Amino acid sequence: AKVGVNYLLSLKNKPDAIFAVNDPIAIGAMMELKRRGLRVPEDVAVAGFSETPIGRILDISSVSQPTKEMGRAAAELLLKKINNPEAPVEVKIFDAPLHIRSSSLPEHKRTKPVS
Repeated sequence: AKVGVNYLLSLKNKPDAIFAVNDPIAIGAMMELKRRGLRVPEDVAVAGFSETPIGRILDISSVSQPTKEMGRAAAELLLKKINNPEAPVEVKIFDAPLHIRSSSLPEHKRTKPVS
């Protein structure tokens, strides 16, 4: 996360927000921003993508991945393809809600309760 944050802050147009690949990387980005004297979310907002328990504890905004449903669908599609190699390719789309918390929106700017 440190290398990524260093790169982003070296850009001419500095980011307003960082959307990390997962919550642990988001936590690392927040730590590096804090080390540099920047405030989250006032100076740079941060969000992750995995909705981990530690992310919820630290009040990080994060996208929830339906991992059980994704795994089940992948196994079903694989078995279908094994049983019928000529079966057409299927695309599955899952809901992935964004849980907005204090890492991306200060408490005083929220209009409704967040999860």
